[in-house]
Amino acid sequence: PNIIEFINRLDEKMAKYITDITRFYIDFHWKQEKVIGCVINDPLAVAYFIDRSLCSGFKSFVQVVEDGMAIGQTMVDVADFYKKEANFPYPLLTNTSDSYENCQFILDIHLNENTEFYYFTVKSEIDSEFIKKLIQSRKARLILVIQSKDSKFYEVQLTEAVIAIPKTRLSLSKRTTLQLFVQAIEEVNFKENGELSPFYDGFKEEITVPKYSALGFSNGVIFNGSADKPFQLFEKRVDPQLKSEISIILGNETIIITYKSEEFQFNDSSLSGSLNYPYVYMGLQKALYRFIISYGSDGEQVYLDEIGDDPANELDFKLYHLMKSKMVTELNTENMDEVISKISDKILHRFTSTVRGMYKNED
Repeated sequence: PNIIEFINRLDEKMAKYITDITRFYIDFHWKQEKVIGCVINDPLAVAYFIDRSLCSGFKSFVQVVEDGMAIGQTMVDVADFYKKEANFPYPLLTNTSDSYENCQFILDIHLNENTEFYYFTVKSEIDSEFIKKLIQSRKARLILVIQSKDSKFYEVQLTEAVIAIPKTRLSLSKRTTLQLFVQAIEEVNFKENGELSPFYDGFKEEITVPKYSALGFSNGVIFNGSADKPFQLFEKRVDPQLKSEISIILGNETIIITYKSEEFQFNDSSLSGSLNYPYVYMGLQKALYRFIISYGSDGEQVYLDEIGDDPANELDFKLYHLMKSKMVTELNTENMDEVISKISDKILHRFTSTVRGMYKNED
């Protein structure tokens, strides 16, 4: 009532309109819950898509209770207790989904600019042959989403593309994120998709994704406007003079993996990215341990919500926002492996799946 009266002081016509359309809901909440007021979910959803700054959300596993005292209630696993992928009504290609066997969807971004344009070099790695064939046959398309003050959408090509965007049309900030998604251009049936997990074997021919629906999402990349390498977390180098086979050091902006020889990078294999995951894991361990020492009050744990200003170090800044985006609230020496699993999208699980796939093919 106070809010409606306040609106009435500002705009009587608008206040009357809001009163008329919410009267049913106000009466319902009073009769059922003895609450004065109402919850208007549908207008909130519309308002959110107009102005994303109004509220925020998160992805989570959701399940409807089918029996007992809570029957009919929708339960949201806010704390990620069950460690399950967020729900989707059909198989979705992501780096954390269990819908596909041994598939990943990786986005790598590099930025150059001049006085008039931003130049984004977009590189993607999609392991799913089913999804790639859909894109190549124009049954689906690959779209780059840039989320800043407003969202921009650009269709890109597989593997690599360069997008030039006038600076007058795009404002980059430390809140800007970039992500690729695959969108169906026509209805897509999953009958011929041989990459799904065994769970779908009995009914995948019944799965038809509607036109314009999402078929997959890549990892999200956070922009850091003050960095020379704003999207890059790792660098790879080769130094024949290296005294060990591999060296991992922490730079100001990136985790630098140096190899004594290119042989250690597995560049002659299409699975080179996955085969390098143990080195990536080691680099993340080293970087997160330094993060604890730098920002923990006792050198043993860090509560991310208690970090006041954004970290000045560019690498720490990227790690901080990566952990926040994965809903990590605490980092310590005991939960470090769990944190790495979250921020790397289960990197060791994917490495293990790749190795298993290799020796299964040999058999």
